[in-house]
Amino acid sequence: MAKITNIRIGIDARGAQSGAAQASKSFDDIGRSAAAADKRVDELEKDIDELGSTAKDTEKDVDGLAEATDDVGEASSGASGMVGKLVGAISAMLIINDVVSTMREFETGLVGVGKTTDLTGDALEGLGQDVIQMSTQLGVSTTELLDIAQAAGQLGVSGTDNVLAFTDAVAKLSSASDLVGDDAATALARMMNVTGESANEVGVLASVIVELGNNMAITESQIAHVGTQVALSTAVFGTSSAEASALGAAMGAMGIRAQLAGSAMGRTMRSIDKAVRQGGVEMQALQAITGKTAEEIETTFRDSAVDGVHMLLEGLQELDAVGGDTTMALEALGLEGEEILKVLPTMALRAQDVGTALTMMRAEVEDATAADEEFARAQDTLGAQTQRMWNAFDALKLKVKETGGVLKDMASFTADLVSSMAGLAV
Repeated sequence: MAKITNIRIGIDARGAQSGAAQASKSFDDIGRSAAAADKRVDELEKDIDELGSTAKDTEKDVDGLAEATDDVGEASSGASGMVGKLVGAISAMLIINDVVSTMREFETGLVGVGKTTDLTGDALEGLGQDVIQMSTQLGVSTTELLDIAQAAGQLGVSGTDNVLAFTDAVAKLSSASDLVGDDAATALARMMNVTGESANEVGVLASVIVELGNNMAITESQIAHVGTQVALSTAVFGTSSAEASALGAAMGAMGIRAQLAGSAMGRTMRSIDKAVRQGGVEMQALQAITGKTAEEIETTFRDSAVDGVHMLLEGLQELDAVGGDTTMALEALGLEGEEILKVLPTMALRAQDVGTALTMMRAEVEDATAADEEFARAQDTLGAQTQRMWNAFDALKLKVKETGGVLKDMASFTADLVSSMAGLAV
């Protein structure tokens, strides 16, 4: 047992010496850490001092920035005033340019009207003022109205009242149909020239065309096209522009081409006229087809050539209904060939459509309201009223012309202002 005890004591003594050495080393480490900590504290104090110095410098910078901001504010205020003046000057220049442009365009159009209508001086100036007034009422620009008036002169319409009446009617037709501007003017004037009617009647023709276009399977422009060809071939028999339009509407709705329609109508009226004037076999054939006496036929045709044609078509329709030979009947009248056979038999089968067109035409000749009514409907839209608004602005611009030197004074003032801003001598 003694050996064992000695061994334990020896071992424990060596352990104690090792522990003491380790403890001494630990104390040395703590000492070094403490010294390092003192050094760090000194550095921290130094940093705090530097921070304080930086804060003072920053305060000085803020004060400098404030002073600089005040300087910028003063400079900005001056620049803002300059920009405001510049914007005002530019706005004035744009307004002046717009007014001058409108005046120049109007005067160019008015000069064109003078050339074609031979109007000059006060008469031309008065027409110009009427056109301006018309534009604010119709919602059609002065440019378009002057174009129509110029076309009227080219087509033989003369006199201020006639030119204005023509312009008004065509402008309404343009708004109420697919016949627009110069094309409408040309179509109506050409037809009336062919039939020898006064330009004062153009409103009636426009209303007839609108009414037919509203109620038949054909557009207004097609009616005018076919009607013109019919008028060219039948005017010698006293056919009016309204009657030619009615026949044109009926034939066009049947798909008959304009030139063919005109040619066939011309031949038909010449054949009836020959029968009325000469009698003989042709009159007997006409009596057999229509069931009318020679006197009744003559009276009807002399009163209205288109009614004479309609009477013939109704007779052919009845003949066809009972199984008669319409081709032979037409040959007896001297009406033969492909041109006739492509037109009259087709029209005979739809004689009631021709009658309807003639009835509508005559009712409209009495009232002449269709164009005005259709125009009123077309004007009851945002787009049309907006156009009227712009037309009113244009009318106001054109009034500047009557104020003498106001526009000149505005231009002079603006020029002086811009020159002053640019540092130029005024």
